[in-house]
Amino acid sequence: MPSYLEEELVRSKVLRGLRCVERVLAQNRAVGFGSDVPHSYGDKYALAEFMVRGACGAALNSLQQLGLQREGLRELKEWSKERRVILSLWREEKCTFDRKTRREVEGASTVKAGVVAGLLKMKTKTVTTVEEHFWDVEGRWELRAFGGTDRQAKKRILREGKGAAKVKTLCEESPRPSRSVQDALDVDVSWLLEQVNGDLEVEFGIDRNAAGCYTPRRNTAVEGALSFFSELSRWCKSVRVYFEEDVFPVEPEHGLDLTLLQTTSERVFVPVLPILQVAKQVEQLRREEPLLREMEKKKTSSRSLALVSPPDAATVAAATATTTTATTTTEADDLTGRVLGWSDLEAFLEEEARSLQEWTGGVEKAFGGGEGGLVSKTEGVLVAVLRHVEEVAEWTETGLDFVEGMLMRQLVAALGREVTSEDFGRYMRFHNRKLFLEEVAPREFCYAVRRDGHDPEGVVAVEEGSVPVMTTARCLSLSGRRISTGRMRFALNAAAEVSFGGERFVHAYVRHRFSTEEAGRPLELVARARQFSGFVLAIGRIGGRDLFLPEHAILVRNKDELRVPLELEQIPTPKEFEDAVESLSPEQQRFAKAYRSMQMEATLFGVCVLQVKPQLERVLNLPQGALTKELRLTEDLLELFVDHNISSDLLSFQADFLDDEDEVPTAHKVEAVRGRVEAMKAVIQEAKDEILEEQRRIAELKRLVLEEEERKRVEEQRRKECHAAIVYDDATADLFEEIEWLLQEGKKLQDDRLEDHVSKLKKTLREAKRKLHSLKVEVRGLPVYAQPEYQEKVNLFQTKLTTMRRDTLDLAGEDICGAASTELTDLQRVAMHPSTLSATEESAMLMNINCCLSELPKKKRITPLLSVKRLLSTVSNKVQEPQEPLNPYAVESCEPVCMNACEDLSVQSKTFYKQAKKVKKKGFDLPEHSSTGGKNISDGAHLEAVESCGPVAVETVAEKTEQKNEEQHTEKMDAQDTAEAVETEAKDSEKTEQQEEEKHEEEGKREEGREIVYEEEGDISKLPEKLEEKYKEFDEDNCLRPTIIKTGKQWKRKGQKALLSPAEEQVLDGEGQKEERNKAFDLLDSLTRSGALPVEEASLHVVVAATHCFDLTLMDTVVQRSVNPVEKVERSTLIAASVVHDAHPSSLIKDSHLHRLDTYSPKLMRS
Repeated sequence: MPSYLEEELVRSKVLRGLRCVERVLAQNRAVGFGSDVPHSYGDKYALAEFMVRGACGAALNSLQQLGLQREGLRELKEWSKERRVILSLWREEKCTFDRKTRREVEGASTVKAGVVAGLLKMKTKTVTTVEEHFWDVEGRWELRAFGGTDRQAKKRILREGKGAAKVKTLCEESPRPSRSVQDALDVDVSWLLEQVNGDLEVEFGIDRNAAGCYTPRRNTAVEGALSFFSELSRWCKSVRVYFEEDVFPVEPEHGLDLTLLQTTSERVFVPVLPILQVAKQVEQLRREEPLLREMEKKKTSSRSLALVSPPDAATVAAATATTTTATTTTEADDLTGRVLGWSDLEAFLEEEARSLQEWTGGVEKAFGGGEGGLVSKTEGVLVAVLRHVEEVAEWTETGLDFVEGMLMRQLVAALGREVTSEDFGRYMRFHNRKLFLEEVAPREFCYAVRRDGHDPEGVVAVEEGSVPVMTTARCLSLSGRRISTGRMRFALNAAAEVSFGGERFVHAYVRHRFSTEEAGRPLELVARARQFSGFVLAIGRIGGRDLFLPEHAILVRNKDELRVPLELEQIPTPKEFEDAVESLSPEQQRFAKAYRSMQMEATLFGVCVLQVKPQLERVLNLPQGALTKELRLTEDLLELFVDHNISSDLLSFQADFLDDEDEVPTAHKVEAVRGRVEAMKAVIQEAKDEILEEQRRIAELKRLVLEEEERKRVEEQRRKECHAAIVYDDATADLFEEIEWLLQEGKKLQDDRLEDHVSKLKKTLREAKRKLHSLKVEVRGLPVYAQPEYQEKVNLFQTKLTTMRRDTLDLAGEDICGAASTELTDLQRVAMHPSTLSATEESAMLMNINCCLSELPKKKRITPLLSVKRLLSTVSNKVQEPQEPLNPYAVESCEPVCMNACEDLSVQSKTFYKQAKKVKKKGFDLPEHSSTGGKNISDGAHLEAVESCGPVAVETVAEKTEQKNEEQHTEKMDAQDTAEAVETEAKDSEKTEQQEEEKHEEEGKREEGREIVYEEEGDISKLPEKLEEKYKEFDEDNCLRPTIIKTGKQWKRKGQKALLSPAEEQVLDGEGQKEERNKAFDLLDSLTRSGALPVEEASLHVVVAATHCFDLTLMDTVVQRSVNPVEKVERSTLIAASVVHDAHPSSLIKDSHLHRLDTYSPKLMRS
């Protein structure tokens, strides 16, 4: 908090001084603390003058103790008439080497254990040789006063001193510079000399009629006094610190008590006290004043250098003039009042001189033994006096701040508390209601969005801290004399422009801002929509008399609450701008003025509200109010327009050419629109279903791909595991050795024993054949890079096995074809009942079939295939969904054999078979097809051949049949669509002609609206120029700044996703705002048919803002500047209101305030 509010600290200082006051004043005198004694406003001026005079007298008395006598003061006074007078401390130092000495310094003794000459202990000590260097340090200083810049021409030495000291160091480096003349310490005392008249009397006064005089504390005279004493205090501190911290430590062994230099108000009286005398003694003292003055003139032994001059008649008159409106006291009471008189002040100065002389005498006595050294009585007295001057300066600042503090405390006591900027805003609302006429009084910026005869769709407001701001508003279309404003327009894009009518409001928003305006009260544009209602909110600038430039747009609907933060940017006042560009070049001035014009145009902040439901009815060719109760239909229409950007032509009602549109009932029109909406929703839903189906198909494909990848990974892993097992191992070698041994033994046997031996040999061969088949299957499952290595082993295996089988058949006397046929016949009998076989038996049988078929010629393979088909089909199905573990390679290996057996059939049959492995469907007819490859086959043979390839061939044929049926259906649908297209084209042609006619009619209306002759006052774009002229003419304080309103970066929207769902808050940043703007413009594009239809249900609010800026806080403005901020803001509001309403300020206010405003704002009221 400011120092002037620290009353307890000031009171403690004053209480210490009051003890001396009681000794100085007579016994019948009673004084008190300034805030405890009743007094007038003029007494505060007199008290400030009393304290400054006392401070000036104390400063002169201090200079007297430093050597300035009356003759010297008179000389300095003469110098001050022509030039500045400077008080300066000059100093010079020398340091010379004296001598160097050496001495031995014994250290501490140490006792160590040991045996020396029969003794058990030994004592040692350390001796150090120290070199000491002695230096002679000499110092000399002078306290000088000189006039002007020439320090030698007019110079007066007030006090001087010199001394020397011995300095001892342990190194050869000099402790001080060998010779130095330091920079002088200067202070300007011209102001002090200006307060002394020719009779060497202090005559300080405050001109209360001066332009810069606000309060007893805030005026030019007091500010000059505080500035001088502040500089004098800093100079005194610099000189004192030089001696105390730089000079005195050089001679530490001076033996003097430096605490005597610590002066206090108990030792030396400070004649600067904010005290007043009791009222009952004022009249008595006023009578005794001349007598006391004569007695003081007869005194010849005055210790004080300063005398106090009595006030002159001009000062009395000025004091009377400033207090005539506040008090009824006499002139003498206004001047002196309860403030002590000049005779009392001289008594105070006499006591201050006496106590100061007594204290410095004690210092001289205490420091008398140090004569000739650097610390002597001369330096001691200088330091003591300077410390006293510092205390006088501190008391002066504290006392004057206390006078201002009294004003602050009295004002707070009158109001009950400190008033803030928020409190002031509430008062201005109250004041404007009392000041303005009701029809033009500022009102809250809160407007309902409605059309005639209906409930509001929502609310638009500008709020500051959740409270709507007050603006001076004028509706141009509803003013006293109607203005032909025409329609406004704005561009949706480069190809479409929307025009809108409706109400048009102009708002003047005058706000105030103090230096420390409270935070946490943001300015926001708030838009709220009701449930099942909506409107488009566009925010932008005014670019011309009929041009609106939207920067943002958003659709507010269904209980949305939109909060758009508004940022305020103040630009310079007209006078500040002119002063700034006055000294610029012509080119620079033209640039500044051009940019200023853009800034002024930016002060027009536009808010446009476009109602949706009336425009929906109009674009759909529905009567007014037709959609009021159609909640679902309205929501569906907005969804189609906003989310899907559907053309209004696809949904609007169109009467038949035989019907009159006006005669069609409203319900029929609504139902027609509802039907088109439902049809459009069905189309959209079908598209959504297709997208969902596509997404599901893609997801299923992804799943199948993942499964296939997993299957391949598992197979690859299994193949890697089987890789090492597929070798020509020892078991295979043992098997071949057994067969060779059986062949050799069979040649030795007789016929009766040969049959059993051949059976055993055939069994072993079948086992070897299965082994060979398994090896083939495993090799096919290996990676490509591994197959060649093992294929050689399989070929070797097969060659050796074929040779052994022939040897076996030769031994048995059989033919290889006959044996294979016989074995295959046995397998056919088993295949007739495949359901009786287990999975393992089926796998083994397929391997045997494969071996037998491979030994038969190609011509003899066809007949067995018909019997094997059923077994192969059954096993194949079990491979897909096996009940028991099957060997899939057994089935897979049998399929190529069947395909090879069909080589003599048609190529198309073989192709069907290859495709059959990919399709698993049944129940389709076989298509007709001819044989290829140069062979003709009958239908029965063809069917038998296809069936012999397995049931999958039938499925492939079915696929082609389905494809052909789909092509025929597509051709049929295309023909039907062509017929419908012809019919639709005819209807569209009639519809297009009708729309062209309507478009020409609307364009004619628009051109007709643009041809309206605008009146000058209806051009909103001219408003900133008019305000600029008025600000320049009537803003006497140059505090009213034009203000640009901008939207913030982050918007907040609170809304519900569903009717009963809780509200959620959404933050709209730059991208979100852009997306909402595009949606709103797309909706307007549909509702206006790209600008062909104007928007009639709309309203435009144009806000022009200005800020009355104060340099201080509210309380400081009232106390320190003695300004009534109500009158200042009131005048600014009247300036803006007179421009908005185009009327003289006197016609806007009530008669009871005319006299007051004519007194305090005469220039505005008499214009």
